[in-house]
Amino acid sequence: MTQAGDIVDEFVSLVNPERDIGPTSIHGLESADIEHAPTFRELAGELCERFDGTVALAGHNVRFDQNFLKAEFDRLGTPAPEFSTLCTMKLAGGGSLVSCCEDFGVSFEGQNHSALDDARATAGLLSYLLGGTSRESSFKSAGAKPHPSNLHSLAATHWPRILKGTRHPLTRQVARQRQHSNPYLQRLMELTSASSIDDSDGIAYSALIERVLEDRRIDESEGDLLINTALDWGLSRDSIVQVHKDFLRNLVVAALIDGIVTDAERRDLQIVAKLLGLDQSILNSQIEQASRRLGTAARTVAPSNGLQGKSVCFTGELRCRLNGAEMTREQAHLLASAADLKIATSVTKSLDLLVVADPNTQSGKAKKARDYGIRILAETVFWNSIGVAVH
Repeated sequence: MTQAGDIVDEFVSLVNPERDIGPTSIHGLESADIEHAPTFRELAGELCERFDGTVALAGHNVRFDQNFLKAEFDRLGTPAPEFSTLCTMKLAGGGSLVSCCEDFGVSFEGQNHSALDDARATAGLLSYLLGGTSRESSFKSAGAKPHPSNLHSLAATHWPRILKGTRHPLTRQVARQRQHSNPYLQRLMELTSASSIDDSDGIAYSALIERVLEDRRIDESEGDLLINTALDWGLSRDSIVQVHKDFLRNLVVAALIDGIVTDAERRDLQIVAKLLGLDQSILNSQIEQASRRLGTAARTVAPSNGLQGKSVCFTGELRCRLNGAEMTREQAHLLASAADLKIATSVTKSLDLLVVADPNTQSGKAKKARDYGIRILAETVFWNSIGVAVH
């Protein structure tokens, strides 16, 4: 933005933090969104080029952003230069970005805590606060208009030259579009079409699907395994799609045994349907048909997947709800212990199970578990396996 308040260019990208992404409820991002995003190291060259020659970096509570920038450049081994900042929160007398924009009649369009939308709103707020308007009564700071340092007196900051990374910036929109791309399904569509399948092959392939989907994701190696198995067994596209439908139907029936599909179960079914290339209408139809067949049958025996006596560790922010309230890690440990599982707080090679709330989490525990080949279960799958009703 120029000193006159004109926006001359915009840059935005998700950044892969190479760790767990933290509270999704605040920033609205899932681990799948940042899985293919560039790291800060890969974006640093682009940022330095854009920062070079600026007189100040502005932000709302800019010290927060300033500390992150300095820490990331320190990790690169290339310390950031000393640079001037302008804080719209300080100039406005305090308050959140949304509330300050409301106070001064500055338009805030888009999603709060989305980087580009926040940056645009901050630019608009800064332009107003540094402008010559006369809405003095709107200011919180003792009714007086702020007097920021004269921008003309600030010297341009020169940033270091860093080689640009080979990965391109990734926006939220593009990341979400990529999630609809499933290499396994794309390759499945390339198989020949036929209408029959041997029962034993269908059962075996369904068992393979069940194991692959325990963590509610299909990575590249798992997709290769499924396709290569289908080719080796001579399975057709049509026969595999039928296995997918039967697999989903079995999950629907299991969810309806107690007479109701909870919110957590429905989310889980939607994830599975998407991974298997089955649209929402098929899932809705299966739920409706199974509901009519089962009526209000009660679950009398908790399912068992042979987990008793195994060690289990949890990672990430739990998302299932217990009796209408958010489940705590302490409750999770108590429930797992009551099901005769051993609680572990870290991932070692001897761990049996890692339970993940987010299938695509990049937490340190998840990375270790994948490296060690430890069995990973999605949170809903785990609770269903030990007979705990969650929402």
